[in-house]
Amino acid sequence: MSLIVPKNFNQDYFVSEMKNSQICIFDEMISKTTQMTLLDVAKTIYNSGDFSHAKIGKGLNKKEIKEIRGDLICWLDDWSSFPLSEVKEVLEQILVFARRGMYLPLKRFESHFSFYPVGRGYLKHVDRHKNNPSRWLSAVLYLAELSDEGGGELVVYSHDKTVPPMIVKPQPRRLVVFDSYLEHEVNVTKVDRWSLTSWFRDDVHPMISI
Repeated sequence: MSLIVPKNFNQDYFVSEMKNSQICIFDEMISKTTQMTLLDVAKTIYNSGDFSHAKIGKGLNKKEIKEIRGDLICWLDDWSSFPLSEVKEVLEQILVFARRGMYLPLKRFESHFSFYPVGRGYLKHVDRHKNNPSRWLSAVLYLAELSDEGGGELVVYSHDKTVPPMIVKPQPRRLVVFDSYLEHEVNVTKVDRWSLTSWFRDDVHPMISI
């Protein structure tokens, strides 16, 4: 990798954290320049009208219910130019860590920009759907500064109900990776919340599971 990455960005740390708590956090995962440029790119795309309201459900049953899920999203296809090319390097390395260290049958990742306007959140849910359980790991890269009272925290619940949930504060350049089968939610945000959200999958194409 050509990036300057945190000292703990290695397979042993990643596997240990995922094994012990099913969640792993890397701070200062990308450079300040990359983060600010990513945020500018996301806002430019949003201002051009290419974001859409996220929906819940699958297939023809997808619905837009802002009281349950309030973010707007834009799926990413072209990773060839800066700053997305640098983020692609990070995600590809996570893929290698998970394959080699956790023996997960991952084949690809998918990502979108996510924007939560003031007053929006996402109620408790899981990313790995029963009818199409192709997502194994979820990841969020935070792009914007939120004040201490800004809300928008990611709350991740353990399978062990005696363990208190982990509350992750949105912090620019922070990358959090967790098991897609864990219940989680996004608290209502009091300021605009921008991130790049990804999922690591075991299928070659969304409609093909092998």
